[in-house]
Amino acid sequence: MDVFDALTSRRPYKDSWSVERALSFINEQKGNHFDPSIVLSFFCHSDDKAAQKKGCDTIRSTGI
Repeated sequence: MDVFDALTSRRPYKDSWSVERALSFINEQKGNHFDPSIVLSFFCHSDDKAAQKKGCDTIRSTGI
């Protein structure tokens, strides 16, 4: 997710965010700025804890 990279990377105009802060922001914006299914897929593919939650097996098996 491009937003995650942008948030966690230092830029000339801003400091980098922590991974935890960026993930929290993305999750908070689910349904507003980000499609909930894309956020779920992102979390399932990037976080082992999230992968254990309901829905990740379906996402992994369908290749989303």
